[in-house]
Amino acid sequence: MVKLSECEEQVMVTVWSSKEAPSSKEVQADVNKRFGNEWKAQTVSTFLYRLVEKGYLRSERKGRGAYYYPQITLQQYREERMKELLDLLYSGDIEAAKSDLERASSN
Repeated sequence: MVKLSECEEQVMVTVWSSKEAPSSKEVQADVNKRFGNEWKAQTVSTFLYRLVEKGYLRSERKGRGAYYYPQITLQQYREERMKELLDLLYSGDIEAAKSDLERASSN
């Protein structure tokens, strides 16, 4: 899995949360509202293009617009990211990660 930037992750979360394949305009409105961004249409289009190139999304033209479909599930992404973080920050020590998670959630 190719690593995503934080901005690309925000776009993916927006697409995953959509009930139907969103257009770039719908992604722009939702990602700006949800994450407090002020991204222009071209910025969102650039992120969508990159996500298609990385294999996370596929686009389908309908009329004058394109609609975006996830190629991996949110669960698949979560599992891969969790494994990366576990390896990077905890050297694979799941018990240490659980301990930190318990402390963080109690605060």
